[in-house]
Amino acid sequence: ILTVFTFVIGRCNEDIIRYTWYLEREGGIPTVSQVFGELTSGRGAEFFSHLMLLLKYHGAQFVAHLAPNLKIFYSDTPANRIGVVDVKTGDAAADITIPAPRGLCALDASNLLVCSGQQLLKIEVASGAVTQFIQGLTAPRAVTVDPQGNLYVLEQGTSQQIKKFSRDGKALAVIGKAGGRGQTAVPYDPLAFRDATGIAFGPDGNLWLIEPASPRRFVKL
Repeated sequence: ILTVFTFVIGRCNEDIIRYTWYLEREGGIPTVSQVFGELTSGRGAEFFSHLMLLLKYHGAQFVAHLAPNLKIFYSDTPANRIGVVDVKTGDAAADITIPAPRGLCALDASNLLVCSGQQLLKIEVASGAVTQFIQGLTAPRAVTVDPQGNLYVLEQGTSQQIKKFSRDGKALAVIGKAGGRGQTAVPYDPLAFRDATGIAFGPDGNLWLIEPASPRRFVKL
């Protein structure tokens, strides 16, 4: 169970849940090899149809789900938007324009948090209103919320740390060593991060972190 759980956490901000809502709606999405197999076998119509799907959803890197509203939100960084999908119908709602959105998560039943630029933004789901929530961050990549409502922002760049904030945005703590570690750092220090891409709280109550760099690591904090 732990192995499966950590794998999901590791990919949750990358290419598995990138297509979660689409998979549930359509029952599958073509792989790159499938698309080009259709091209070489002369199935031109299928090729172009599936190629458009790959291009449309390739940028959706981060996903959040607001259960009470039955909405899925996904950030499309290259397109400067957050896409919105109704879980019940599979229909897309109006996009929310955000400059280069990265990680996002539900703050509560009414608000969404998203990393953008050097700040954390708050989005009111009902109206789509966007407000600045936490500023002065260093390359924020992902965000999560613990059961008590505290926020954790994962930073890359020169920071390579996790910043903990209260629900109202007050700085509480810093996790990890400033600057992280080099590519060949020995011995390995689990608190010296290197370009981590995702964080999440597991059912065990612990904060988990994923480092995609080889060797791939799942770190329990």
